[in-house]
Amino acid sequence: MSTFVIVMAVVAVVASSVAWAQPLEFESLDPPSAGAPALQQRSPQTRGDAGRSVQGRVYTYQDGDRTVRVVLQPDLEVSGSGASSTGEHIVAKDRAGRSTGHPVFRSESSGTLMTLPGGVLLVLEAEWSTTETQAFFTRNWIAPNRVSALGIAANSFFVETAPGFPSLDLANALAAQAGVRLASPNWWRELTPQ
Repeated sequence: MSTFVIVMAVVAVVASSVAWAQPLEFESLDPPSAGAPALQQRSPQTRGDAGRSVQGRVYTYQDGDRTVRVVLQPDLEVSGSGASSTGEHIVAKDRAGRSTGHPVFRSESSGTLMTLPGGVLLVLEAEWSTTETQAFFTRNWIAPNRVSALGIAANSFFVETAPGFPSLDLANALAAQAGVRLASPNWWRELTPQ
């Protein structure tokens, strides 16, 4: 039996001015309504960050200064809301392959199953003032009620997102921006009791 834990670890943030990710392709929309994002991500089939593997589509995200590849598991999904650690299970999709839950990925390096319960771990420049961090969130259409300060580093935050791809998409979009030291999806990783 496998269990999942929420991983909220921030690796050492390396001082560098180099962008850690390539920006994803976005389509411009009319000015957003209150609280809605100004940009809409294109479908996974048209994104430049994905490739193919035998199992499924390959996605990437930044974990500090390294690019990590994960493989979508097309035959698996997370049942439940994705919002809590209780009542969540990885299950096989029905015979028709219809999805009613959230995506499941497998780490290419370790083979560990991973899911996205929602959220992005974000570390901005330590020297930024409160005004600069608020301006960053405003520019990215991130409402203040979605942001929680973390005490793990100066200007470290947890940004709430819906479970699944919204977490991966926002992390990748933010990782390429100036002043971002770390932007990583919040992953649940499979743990096997020993």
